[in-house]
Amino acid sequence: THLLEMVQPDLGVITGMARQHLERFGSWENIQIAKSEIAVYMDQVQGKLVANGSDEAVVQNVEKLGVKPTWYSTSPLATLGASNRREINLSGARAVAQAMGVSDSQIKQAHVREPKNRFEMTTERYGMAVIDDSFSSNDRGFEGALSYLGQQKKYVRILVTPGLVELGSESNAIHEQLGNGVIGKADYVILVGRNDRTKCLERGI
Repeated sequence: THLLEMVQPDLGVITGMARQHLERFGSWENIQIAKSEIAVYMDQVQGKLVANGSDEAVVQNVEKLGVKPTWYSTSPLATLGASNRREINLSGARAVAQAMGVSDSQIKQAHVREPKNRFEMTTERYGMAVIDDSFSSNDRGFEGALSYLGQQKKYVRILVTPGLVELGSESNAIHEQLGNGVIGKADYVILVGRNDRTKCLERGI
């Protein structure tokens, strides 16, 4: 709320809610409350709100407030993975552009740059396909990346990870759960570093 009052935006966007930066927020409930402050503020100033209708937590929290956003989403039949993430991001960008008055013809002509280190397909040299999903990951993104990795049957599937940071008191439980989700989706796992995160991933596996 403090940041919103300082910047005074005309349009707010809620792209997702995940167990990220728990160490700083203190709890999953606090993350949801903080993200929801965007919806509350935009309602108060009669601004525009764009929200991800593919994210259950976003839908539940925004609907609970009674705020009417412009929803964006992806096909309910879409599978987890790079194409689905890109579809959601493009759908969100399209909704924001439309809310700002950009015409459909201008939107179709727009050049969209792929974000670095976010489910980025970096190379296919030497018979390898490298998926870089290292920037600011969270538990839901990690699970989505694992699901996509599990679908790659023609490769020897190798997961390289140091785990997720800033999960506070929930870190051990989340990492053990994520480790359990690795089963059947990776042939080899390389855990980077010796710490509670990697120990709990190993325990889950």
